Amino acid sequence: MGIATEPLPCYLVEWYRPGLDKEQLDSIAAEVDRSSVSVRAEGSPVRRVLTLAVLTDDVVFGIFAAGSADVVALVCRRAGMPASHLTAALADRNRVPEA
Repeated sequence: MGIATEPLPCYLVEWYRPGLDKEQLDSIAAEVDRSSVSVRAEGSPVRRVLTLAVLTDDVVFGIFAAGSADVVALVCRRAGMPASHLTAALADRNRVPEA
């Protein structure tokens, strides 16, 4: 049985990606996950919770659980996907466990 920890805050990232298709979205998610693993290995808790594309608007949203917005920005930059917009998200009733 694990030790209960305080849930991490959530952050919403927005990327503008015109002409995106499903294969590219899968590639983005995989690269962001690899970057998250790297940053986590350096001691900063972070994980991608969800990626959602609105293809008709050329926008991709990512929800992250992380220790800070700076950590999320680092993950995105390392993944080659600097955030167009990054903001603290409202907490969901289903709290996100620590990464």
